[in-house]
Amino acid sequence: MLGMHDTSLDGLDFVERRNGSAIFDWRVTDGPSAGVAIPTAVATVLDTDAVSLPPLARTIDPEQLHTLLVEGADVRITFSYQGCEVVVDAVGRLRVVE
Repeated sequence: MLGMHDTSLDGLDFVERRNGSAIFDWRVTDGPSAGVAIPTAVATVLDTDAVSLPPLARTIDPEQLHTLLVEGADVRITFSYQGCEVVVDAVGRLRVVE
């Protein structure tokens, strides 16, 4: 279930709900860090507050993830966080599947 459609985070914008996924545009280079953007997107999908979720660093190193996305021309990374599948890529697409 997708709760609010406005993530209220500059640089992370809800795009659409499609095929069981919530799609967000994320300005990787000048938007929020991975440690903020991903929990915010997942919290939006789970209809909860991002501060109630455990730190992303318990699942994946957010700094290394951000580095891979910024430096990788054609990078796509998939991992699980809070029971959701998270897919991020270097073009700034963030997909959360509940």
